Amino acid sequence: MKEMLEISTFFGKQTVSSYLFFMIFAVIMAMLISVIVLVRFNFRIKHILPIMLVTTILFFAGSRMLYVITHIHYYSEKQQRVWEMKLAGFSVLGGLLLATVGCFAISKIIRIDFWRLTDLFSPGLGIAIALAKIGCFLNGCCFGTRSDLPWAVHFPYDSSVHKYYLQQESEKGIFSLTSMLGSPGVHPVQLYEAMGAMIATLFAIVILIKKMSTGLASLSAAIIFIMTRLITFFFRAPIAMDETPVWTYPLIYIILLMATILLIRMRLKCKGNTKINI
Repeated sequence: MKEMLEISTFFGKQTVSSYLFFMIFAVIMAMLISVIVLVRFNFRIKHILPIMLVTTILFFAGSRMLYVITHIHYYSEKQQRVWEMKLAGFSVLGGLLLATVGCFAISKIIRIDFWRLTDLFSPGLGIAIALAKIGCFLNGCCFGTRSDLPWAVHFPYDSSVHKYYLQQESEKGIFSLTSMLGSPGVHPVQLYEAMGAMIATLFAIVILIKKMSTGLASLSAAIIFIMTRLITFFFRAPIAMDETPVWTYPLIYIILLMATILLIRMRLKCKGNTKINI
């Protein structure tokens, strides 16, 4: 996997982290697509700016908050790292939850339909998550468990994946030539999640085009992404510094899945639902 990218710019060739590149690219695309869609649906600039500002800040705050909570012992010893301005140490689930709360609050303040707003955010957000997961894949973080499937991937020598499985083998007293050259085949869970995010995005776009009731686009996309996260959880390698019980995230995903299904039922039963006109 290519952890560094060489990019030609006006100032010459620059070498940047593939993870950093895709994270920044994901943020830019999320904001750009969301602004274009909001303008297309006649949102005023005076409303768009606070919406984008609040949701972006809360997304990063929520992402860091959940990551700190699930790694509380590590951060209790290194408290200064809680405030590090680096694109690392984030949990996308926490960001999505807190940004949704912020979106609900600001929709009440500026008096716009919350469900309409979440629907219009869905395409940009889905594409951004897919791009971010590609960055994770190239960086070798959030990697998967061993796999012998045809699409299993092998990470190179000295990558984080290679070090992880090499340490596992050394602890078991197992040594092989292949393990010294690179990682064993593992599930590309980052790409699984990227595909899940893109499928969720396509569903959201189709529902928007069909002019279905507000809320269905974002809620349908949420169900697909939550199911993707729940399934891929069981193919993700456990990280040593993760301090939460193994059932924590599956339980959260199941609760969110049930809540989202309930909300869809409520939106379908609710009379007088507005539709998004395209």
